[in-house]
Amino acid sequence: MNINGQLTWQDYLHAQSLHTRRVWWQQAIWYIAIVIMAAGLLSIMIPDVMANGVGVIWSHIWPPLVLVGGVLVVYYVIIPRGMRQLFEKKKELSDPFQYEITPGGLITSNQYGRTEHPWGEFKKWQENKHVLLLYATDVEFLIIPKRLCAAEQAEALRADLRENGVPQAGLVSRRSVITAAVVVFGLLVVAVLSVVLFK
Repeated sequence: MNINGQLTWQDYLHAQSLHTRRVWWQQAIWYIAIVIMAAGLLSIMIPDVMANGVGVIWSHIWPPLVLVGGVLVVYYVIIPRGMRQLFEKKKELSDPFQYEITPGGLITSNQYGRTEHPWGEFKKWQENKHVLLLYATDVEFLIIPKRLCAAEQAEALRADLRENGVPQAGLVSRRSVITAAVVVFGLLVVAVLSVVLFK
């Protein structure tokens, strides 16, 4: 089974986004932290508004709005632009390639040569709706854009990875769940103590 094509900067951006994403419990911690900060802001703003009128609302709202706006600009403008510039500088990233999936592993070919990757070489794999990444190390990976392969090809690749014992990244372990529960409980305790002590 062969997969032929070439990467685009959007493929590269999707791959980097997938590579750097947080696992679900890390995301949950961030969301809880945001809720706690929002609750803290409201606990300060509401008494101030009640004492001084609605005219003081803007002085409380503009800092978080600027922060959120800055985060959105970084995430949707600056990071994509940087990824595109990096992709365009590395000309080899956009060279046509061929991936040949065999029972023994994956063979990659491009104008620079041909490399055989036995299944045992891969430490893990992960995917989103755009790309599938095969990791040789924790930071080095092959990018397989899903737009270049049919659904049955992607499923056959997943089956080969599972059959050859290559673990899928991001699967939840019992230890991860326990760690998340402890951290979330700690955050809630801190929030409650903050409300009680600074009431």
